[in-house]
Amino acid sequence: MLETSVGQGIATLTLNSPSDRNALSRAMRSRLREGLAAALDDPSVRVVVLDHTGRVFCSGMDLNEAGGAAADDQGVRELPELLQTVWSAPKPVVAAVRGPARAGGVGLLAACDVVVAASSATFAFSEVRIGARTPSGR
Repeated sequence: MLETSVGQGIATLTLNSPSDRNALSRAMRSRLREGLAAALDDPSVRVVVLDHTGRVFCSGMDLNEAGGAAADDQGVRELPELLQTVWSAPKPVVAAVRGPARAGGVGLLAACDVVVAASSATFAFSEVRIGARTPSGR
Protein backbone atom coordinates (compact mmCIF):
# COMPACT_ATOMS: atom_id res chain seq x y z
CA MET A 1 0.00 0.00 0.00
CA LEU A 2 2.85 2.40 0.85
CA GLU A 3 6.39 1.57 -0.15
CA THR A 4 9.19 3.39 1.63
CA SER A 5 12.85 3.63 0.79
CA VAL A 6 15.70 5.74 2.08
CA GLY A 7 18.94 6.40 0.28
CA GLN A 8 21.35 9.24 -0.34
CA GLY A 9 19.43 11.54 1.98
CA ILE A 10 16.09 10.97 0.22
CA ALA A 11 13.11 9.22 1.79
CA THR A 12 10.69 8.13 -0.91
CA LEU A 13 7.12 7.31 0.11
CA THR A 14 5.35 5.64 -2.80
CA LEU A 15 1.56 5.34 -2.85
CA ASN A 16 1.14 1.79 -4.10
CA SER A 17 -2.52 0.91 -4.26
CA PRO A 18 -3.35 1.36 -7.95
CA SER A 19 -6.39 -0.91 -7.72
CA ASP A 20 -8.21 1.85 -5.79
CA ARG A 21 -6.40 4.71 -7.54
CA ASN A 22 -4.17 5.28 -4.49
CA ALA A 23 -7.18 6.45 -2.49
CA LEU A 24 -6.66 7.87 0.99
CA SER A 25 -8.19 4.91 2.78
CA ARG A 26 -7.84 4.45 6.54
CA ALA A 27 -4.88 2.15 5.93
CA MET A 28 -3.22 4.55 3.46
CA ARG A 29 -3.64 7.52 5.82
CA SER A 30 -2.16 5.49 8.65
CA ARG A 31 0.81 4.33 6.61
CA LEU A 32 1.43 7.84 5.29
CA ARG A 33 1.48 9.22 8.84
CA GLU A 34 3.89 6.48 9.92
CA GLY A 35 6.11 6.91 6.86
CA LEU A 36 6.25 10.67 7.24
CA ALA A 37 7.04 10.41 10.95
CA ALA A 38 9.87 7.95 10.30
CA ALA A 39 11.32 10.07 7.49
CA LEU A 40 11.14 13.28 9.50
CA ASP A 41 12.75 11.61 12.53
CA ASP A 42 15.59 10.08 10.50
CA PRO A 43 18.64 12.37 10.68
CA SER A 44 20.03 10.91 7.43
CA VAL A 45 16.96 12.12 5.49
CA ARG A 46 17.22 15.61 4.00
CA VAL A 47 14.17 15.51 1.72
CA VAL A 48 10.94 13.49 1.46
CA VAL A 49 9.52 12.53 -1.94
CA LEU A 50 5.89 11.49 -2.39
CA ASP A 51 5.59 9.27 -5.44
CA HIS A 52 2.99 6.86 -6.82
CA THR A 53 2.52 3.68 -8.79
CA GLY A 54 -0.20 3.26 -11.37
CA ARG A 55 -1.88 5.77 -13.60
CA VAL A 56 -3.38 7.94 -10.79
CA PHE A 57 -1.41 9.89 -8.19
CA CYS A 58 -4.27 9.93 -5.66
CA SER A 59 -8.04 9.90 -6.08
CA GLY A 60 -8.74 11.45 -2.67
CA MET A 61 -10.68 9.86 0.17
CA ASP A 62 -11.77 6.25 -0.27
CA LEU A 63 -15.50 6.65 -0.90
CA ASN A 64 -16.05 2.87 -0.75
CA GLU A 65 -15.00 2.93 2.92
CA ALA A 66 -17.29 5.87 3.56
CA GLY A 67 -20.27 4.01 2.09
CA GLY A 68 -20.48 6.52 -0.73
CA ALA A 69 -20.49 9.58 1.54
CA ALA A 70 -18.02 12.39 0.92
CA ALA A 71 -15.80 11.21 3.80
CA ASP A 72 -16.07 9.05 6.88
CA ASP A 73 -15.98 10.72 10.31
CA GLN A 74 -12.47 9.48 11.06
CA GLY A 75 -11.16 10.74 7.72
CA VAL A 76 -12.58 14.20 8.30
CA ARG A 77 -10.36 14.46 11.38
CA GLU A 78 -7.34 12.57 10.05
CA LEU A 79 -6.85 14.20 6.66
CA PRO A 80 -6.29 17.74 7.99
CA GLU A 81 -3.78 16.36 10.51
CA LEU A 82 -1.95 14.53 7.72
CA LEU A 83 -1.91 17.66 5.56
CA GLN A 84 -0.63 19.72 8.51
CA THR A 85 2.21 17.22 9.01
CA VAL A 86 3.27 17.64 5.39
CA TRP A 87 2.78 21.43 5.45
CA SER A 88 4.81 21.95 8.63
CA ALA A 89 7.52 19.35 7.94
CA PRO A 90 10.97 20.67 8.85
CA LYS A 91 12.34 18.97 5.72
CA PRO A 92 11.26 19.71 2.16
CA VAL A 93 8.46 17.49 0.86
CA VAL A 94 8.42 17.05 -2.92
CA ALA A 95 5.67 15.30 -4.89
CA ALA A 96 6.22 13.55 -8.22
CA VAL A 97 2.94 13.44 -10.14
CA ARG A 98 2.43 11.58 -13.41
CA GLY A 99 -1.34 11.25 -13.42
CA PRO A 100 -4.61 12.59 -12.04
CA ALA A 101 -4.87 14.00 -8.53
CA ARG A 102 -8.37 14.50 -7.20
CA ALA A 103 -9.90 16.04 -4.08
CA GLY A 104 -7.80 15.06 -1.05
CA GLY A 105 -4.98 14.10 -3.42
CA VAL A 106 -4.84 17.74 -4.55
CA GLY A 107 -4.84 18.75 -0.87
CA LEU A 108 -1.86 16.49 -0.30
CA LEU A 109 -0.03 18.18 -3.17
CA ALA A 110 -0.97 21.65 -1.93
CA ALA A 111 0.68 20.87 1.41
CA CYS A 112 3.97 19.91 -0.28
CA ASP A 113 6.84 22.35 -0.72
CA VAL A 114 7.34 21.43 -4.39
CA VAL A 115 5.23 19.51 -6.89
CA VAL A 116 6.86 18.22 -10.06
CA ALA A 117 4.10 17.31 -12.50
CA ALA A 118 4.32 15.53 -15.84
CA SER A 119 2.17 16.68 -18.74
CA SER A 120 -0.10 13.70 -17.98
CA ALA A 121 -0.97 15.12 -14.53
CA THR A 122 -4.39 16.68 -14.00
CA PHE A 123 -5.88 18.28 -10.91
CA ALA A 124 -9.54 18.57 -9.89
CA PHE A 125 -11.94 18.75 -6.98
CA SER A 126 -14.58 16.16 -7.83
CA GLU A 127 -16.79 17.33 -4.94
CA VAL A 128 -17.98 20.12 -7.23
CA ARG A 129 -19.30 17.61 -9.76
CA ILE A 130 -20.97 15.29 -7.26
CA GLY A 131 -22.70 18.07 -5.34
CA ALA A 132 -21.12 17.40 -1.96
CA ARG A 133 -22.58 19.65 0.72
CA THR A 134 -21.32 21.00 3.97
CA PRO A 135 -22.77 19.56 7.20
CA SER A 136 -25.14 22.56 7.34
CA GLY A 137 -26.54 21.53 3.94
CA ARG A 138 -25.19 24.49 1.96
